[in-house]
Amino acid sequence: FQDRYDLVLAVFAPLHSGLLGRSSYPETSAFQWSVFSGYLQCSVNPSWNCELTDKEWIRDESQLPDFQTLIVSTNPTVGTDWLNLESYFHVDNSPEEDDAGPRYPFRRVNYWLQSFLVKKDDSDDVFRWMNGNWKLSQTHVLPESSGTNDVFLGEFFWSPSFAYHNNPYYYRSGWTRGGPDNEIPKPILLTSDQYFQDRSYDCSIVEPITIRLPHKIIADDMKLNWKGIEGRYYDGNDELLACDPSVDSVGPSALLVNRELFSKYLDDEKYDVIWVLTGEKLIITGGAAGRDWPGRMNLLGVCRLRDGSIDGKIVTKVED
Repeated sequence: FQDRYDLVLAVFAPLHSGLLGRSSYPETSAFQWSVFSGYLQCSVNPSWNCELTDKEWIRDESQLPDFQTLIVSTNPTVGTDWLNLESYFHVDNSPEEDDAGPRYPFRRVNYWLQSFLVKKDDSDDVFRWMNGNWKLSQTHVLPESSGTNDVFLGEFFWSPSFAYHNNPYYYRSGWTRGGPDNEIPKPILLTSDQYFQDRSYDCSIVEPITIRLPHKIIADDMKLNWKGIEGRYYDGNDELLACDPSVDSVGPSALLVNRELFSKYLDDEKYDVIWVLTGEKLIITGGAAGRDWPGRMNLLGVCRLRDGSIDGKIVTKVED
């Protein structure tokens, strides 16, 4: 091989299932995105409440999802529960491309879901600090996963290339109390990482690729390996523990972990996991907001997994 690019092209070339000729992976291809049934089914769901004015719809809290729906997914083929550690998704009721009517305005909902490890002894302090703290919706208050074009998928988490990028400059901060002010009362660890590839110099793909991955510390602790299958990480017993189902099925990119195996890891290491949800309900007008701007509802939720149950709540704030 000429260099590591040739090596990766030959050995790790599959960036998605189509490059390998696989149409699906049988053990994970049937995840139920329960959050997409009901409230977020934009094309047929009456929860868009067209009888309400835009201003009334913005302020309507009756259809907001709960954390159980957002976080827990089920693989119906084997009956296992999976926890959603990170995802971003949005839905709207914009017209279809072939619709002859006007494109704007339309209604839209955005959600960003992150999760963090915290030591059990520190969990109460961090949970209290996060609850209702609207600073969490600002950038750089909490660590965020960020992909880089310079690390190949097969190079996570062992290679010199990954080690070079595994530092705060590349948004991999490890255990942290936040920015320079150490606002977070105790250290937390973002549970996720990202593989990212755009098509700037890669004509073999038609759109950017994002695959959400477990954090290196979790991967090392649980002795995970990817076995050459994109977006799939297996433990030492060859059980699938973490995956991004969007690699080969329709739905948002997300980091899902086997609930039973991950809960055992949390207990063994004396960790809790805390989720932070930020989101918004808004109207996309296609132009600058005018005097008749109906406002925007911001959402903030904090929850944690304690004693097998997901405990937390979502609060809202309207901007006029």
